[in-house]
Amino acid sequence: MGQGGSVPEREQPHSKTDATLYYFPGRGMADQIRWMLAYTEVSFTQRIINKRERFLNLVENGQLAFGKLPLLQIDGQELVESQAIIRYLAKRGNLVGKTATDEVYCDMIACNIIDVVSPLLRAPFTRAQGEEAEAKHKEVLKASWIKGGTRLEMCIERNKKKGKGAFLVGDCVTYVDVLLAHCVTWYAEECGSEILEDFPYCLAVQHAILSNSETGMRKFLSGNQWYPLGSTEYAAVVSEVLNKPELIRK
Repeated sequence: MGQGGSVPEREQPHSKTDATLYYFPGRGMADQIRWMLAYTEVSFTQRIINKRERFLNLVENGQLAFGKLPLLQIDGQELVESQAIIRYLAKRGNLVGKTATDEVYCDMIACNIIDVVSPLLRAPFTRAQGEEAEAKHKEVLKASWIKGGTRLEMCIERNKKKGKGAFLVGDCVTYVDVLLAHCVTWYAEECGSEILEDFPYCLAVQHAILSNSETGMRKFLSGNQWYPLGSTEYAAVVSEVLNKPELIRK
C-alpha cells in the first residue's frame, strides 16, 4: 500500500500517443503486442517497469487486474493478459480474416505460435545462468522451431493449395501472419538464419509483413521501441521486479 495505507495513485496514459504500454525493459511477453501496434500504425509510449515498487503500485491500485505485466492503455481501457491484448488489437485493426471461421482459425494458430515463442522468452534467463545453460537452451530453441515451424509451414501450404494465397488463414493478411513474422525474426536472431532454410512459406510471410510500406513496421524496426535480444541485465531486472531470484540463479 502507499504511505499511510493509502492506495497508490493510478498511472495515466500518455496524452500524445494512441496507447501506453507498461513492461520491463526488453521484449518478453510485450513484444508481440509491440509488433501488432506497429503493424496497425497505433502510436504508443513505452513506460518501463524496472523497480519492484512501481510494479507493486500498479498491482495495489488495481491497474494490473491479475498481477501481471504487460499492461496496455488504449481507447480509454486498461488491458492485461498479452493474448487478450493481441486479439483486441487484431479486431481493432481488422486483422481477423473475413469470416467467423477465419477468426477462430486465427485464434487456434495464435495459440500454437505462443507455444513456439515461449522458449524464446526464456533465453535471457538461461544466458544469465552461464554459457553451459545458454548452449543447452539453444538446442531447445532449435528443436522448438523445427517442430513448431513445420506445423506453421504446413498451415500455409494447405491454405495456398486451397487457392487462398501464401497466408496462414484466408486470402489476406491476418494477425497471425504478423505473429509468425515476429516469431521467424526472433528465431533467426537467436539461432542464425540457417535454421529457416527449409521453411520457404514462413519466410515468405515474414518478408511480406516486413516489406509492407503501408504499415508502421519499417519505422518500428529501425527505431528504439524494438528491443535487442534480452541480455543478462534484462533478466536481472525482471528477477528483481518480480522478486524471483530463482530466474537467474546458476
